[in-house]
Amino acid sequence: MQKKINVTVVPESSLWTDQWASDDLDTLIDETLQQATSFISEKLARPHYAVATVLTDDQRIQELNLAYRKKDKPTNILSFPDGEDDDGEIYLGDLILAFETIKRESEEQKKQINDHLKHLLIHGFLHLLGYDHIQEQEAEEMEALEIEILTSIGIKNPYIDQKIC
Repeated sequence: MQKKINVTVVPESSLWTDQWASDDLDTLIDETLQQATSFISEKLARPHYAVATVLTDDQRIQELNLAYRKKDKPTNILSFPDGEDDDGEIYLGDLILAFETIKRESEEQKKQINDHLKHLLIHGFLHLLGYDHIQEQEAEEMEALEIEILTSIGIKNPYIDQKIC
């Protein structure tokens, strides 16, 4: 059975639309999460899922990072799992992305910003599904899955040179 994910994009910062046309950004996010869903569909029990992506800035993500993770600094992405069942559609949760950090990392790591954004979306999506990288074995499993999904969409291994979190 084909698994589908309903993606809602919530732009909180105009920095995002200064970099991309709104429709292009929505398409990039939607297609990336659809591809990730397709890739791991055998691990998904239900046919319909939903996720929200909130496009914000460093200031807002730093506030959230402090409030929820006790880290007083901006980060590239935060994942807030939910898992609520709404008439057969499972709401996986929210992905919060910070433009300045993602742009800076892509420049420092000499990566295309689109590729880095896709990687972070997949990374956050896997967190919503319960994957983590706290323990070494969990990190290896999560990274291997990220690499497989990214390879399937034409993006090389992002862990060759550096970690993202």
